[in-house]
Amino acid sequence: MLFCEGNEAGSAPQDFSSQGEEAVQDNIVTTNHTAVIQGKELSYTAQAGTMVLETGGNNCEIFFTAYTLDGVEDPFLKIWVLCGYYDGATPFHTVEYTFRHVFLNDDLKDHVSFTYYPCGHMIYMEKASFDKFRADAQNWLG
Repeated sequence: MLFCEGNEAGSAPQDFSSQGEEAVQDNIVTTNHTAVIQGKELSYTAQAGTMVLETGGNNCEIFFTAYTLDGVEDPFLKIWVLCGYYDGATPFHTVEYTFRHVFLNDDLKDHVSFTYYPCGHMIYMEKASFDKFRADAQNWLG
């Protein structure tokens, strides 16, 4: 979810400079949990909150949730991010921003790849995008 100042029709961007540091800080809550799945206890960390994006004068907040299985590191894990250009629910530029700011070792940055489609986030709803996705998936999976 993306919240940008001045995103209502006819409204001017809000000036954050007079609101102090609190207006431009992340607000993230982290909790630790366990779950039993098929008889196996798994420990995981949950995070939720907002991250502030400073984009050359226009400040935005992204709401996010993340679940991470504790104690797992996979140096062979690859991530494929599918992005729809016309997606108002999950804008692709916020995903790009997030991955640019994740602290990945240089040797892992090539494990993340992006593919873009001329649609929203439901790429299967538009036939040309779905067909492109099928071909892309076959290539990505090898």
